[in-house]
Amino acid sequence: MLFLPIKVMVEEIDLKILERIDEKKRGFQRVNEQSSSLRKAKKEAYFHQIYHTVGIEGNTMTLSQTRQEIVSFFKTQKQFSCDL
Repeated sequence: MLFLPIKVMVEEIDLKILERIDEKKRGFQRVNEQSSSLRKAKKEAYFHQIYHTVGIEGNTMTLSQTRQEIVSFFKTQKQFSCDL
């Protein structure tokens, strides 16, 4: 069968990729939840998520402007400590 070797190759590639994903996942799981780097990365991901979400809807603000708006909003709400 002509397609069998291609199928085997694809499965091998898939397995290698899944192994790399598992390695990265294990590394991520070793990070302490209280790590300041992790907190900063989560906060930055939050800003990026909002930036891209409102960008899809046609907003023309930059990432920096979006970050400033979010930080100023939460500072007025006193619910968000931001050290950016």
